[in-house]
Amino acid sequence: TESGDTDLHSFFLDTYPTRVFDIIQLWFNQLSDELKLDFQTELNSILETESIRWVFSNGEFFQLDSQFFESHVHGKLSELFETSGFIGAQEEFVEARNDLAEQDNKDAILKACKSFESTMKSLLGVKSGTAGDLAKKIRKNGFLDDLPSGLQEVFVSKILQCLPIIRNELGGHGQGKESIVVDRDLAELSINLAAVFN
Repeated sequence: TESGDTDLHSFFLDTYPTRVFDIIQLWFNQLSDELKLDFQTELNSILETESIRWVFSNGEFFQLDSQFFESHVHGKLSELFETSGFIGAQEEFVEARNDLAEQDNKDAILKACKSFESTMKSLLGVKSGTAGDLAKKIRKNGFLDDLPSGLQEVFVSKILQCLPIIRNELGGHGQGKESIVVDRDLAELSINLAAVFN
């Protein structure tokens, strides 16, 4: 009813933001399955437009920050490493994170890239290969088949190569005459790229 809509509007304006989230979560659970995805997409679009650093997924709100990324992506990666038996890739990824914590940014980038290459080697069942060759084999063996065919080559040549390029440009093949200083942000980006790629 119109008065009910007015009461609900007043409630949303006057209550704490966390209560609004609670109401949305309760209401979401009452939706039919076919409406849930549309609602979630529309709500996330509104949150992004309004620069609200929260995301709504499967009936839950999550704050978008580095802790969210680390707890979800890095946590899922740890589970995948363990269930897949990719011990070498897991060790290198953990070492990269440890290097970042110790402010050894160059080694963090090197080990993040090693972890990515070890993951590709493990998937392919090979012991050697450059990052570029491994990425091409990943495509050839069907690991990218869920991407549109026109995007697969771009994905292999551009996206999957960004981490090896960062590594190479910052001393992966020797830094030359001058010592290269690497910012923490670039090391953190490299570790997060490795996490997503892995």
